[in-house]
Amino acid sequence: MGGAFAGLSDDALAMYSNPAGMVNTRWTYDFSSAENLVINKELDITGDDRKDGLPYSTKSSALALKIGFLSLATGASSPYVVDFDFGGGTSNYKMKIESLDIAVALELFDGISIGAAQHNEKAVLSFTDSYMVASGSSEAELSTLSYGIAYRYNKSFGFGYSYFPERVFAVDTTISSAVPWFYDVVIASKSTMGVFWRMRSNLIWVLDVDTVEVPADTYFVGAINAANGLMVNKSYSIIHGGFEYYVLQSGSMDFIWRGGGYKEPARLVGNEDRLHFTMGVEFRFQAITVSAAYDQAADFSVTSQALNINFSKLY
Repeated sequence: MGGAFAGLSDDALAMYSNPAGMVNTRWTYDFSSAENLVINKELDITGDDRKDGLPYSTKSSALALKIGFLSLATGASSPYVVDFDFGGGTSNYKMKIESLDIAVALELFDGISIGAAQHNEKAVLSFTDSYMVASGSSEAELSTLSYGIAYRYNKSFGFGYSYFPERVFAVDTTISSAVPWFYDVVIASKSTMGVFWRMRSNLIWVLDVDTVEVPADTYFVGAINAANGLMVNKSYSIIHGGFEYYVLQSGSMDFIWRGGGYKEPARLVGNEDRLHFTMGVEFRFQAITVSAAYDQAADFSVTSQALNINFSKLY
């Protein structure tokens, strides 16, 4: 749906998009897991005058329990995992962010809910360089709190707001003086306002607006040539939009078609804005749900797979 989910969040993985949405799950117990493979060719990092970028992956899993007006969840995620060979295979760079998460959401009164999630994160970086006979590793930990609010009117209209603060992992750069790969790992703060409208019983429109605050003097991950890797140091907003259409809908089975898009402002100095198109499908039979999605833009692609296992009755 073009990445728009803040207003419609309604499963265990809502703890990573809008924690308040967890109380909107239709199930007593909800286990959800998703994985994305990203190929983002924004930058020439090998010095051959071609944009190659760093392929990376993201993973997240969460288990939620709904008890009346209260929802509790625990989860584990890897928001960023990269394993990259360079120098003709003589060197390797790895970075992995891992997180253990807990969340709670509360329905204050009919239709309005609030939620918060605690993220205990660790960034682990390592490199080996057989040409320069050098190697090293470093890690840094921190704990952050994200939160959100959601409102739903008779299942036909709703909005959501979520906020994720800036995270700065202070990495030990002294171990890599010969190889310019180790900088502090920075994840910019992001606030999201989202709405959805159920136009018909089988058709929902969604719209999100992300506002991202980019810190000053920030470099693209793995930017060997810092001049080419300098990020645009200003806040920007992205409008995400899309639809969710129930091709088939019954008590025991659902088949959903989703689509959308968004325009991504250039993040790096000298690059151009990119227009993304997204598409996905989801199939549910009884308690099992599987889905797949795709996100495509110039020098960019994402493939995504997700699995949901639900227990107990539908609400």
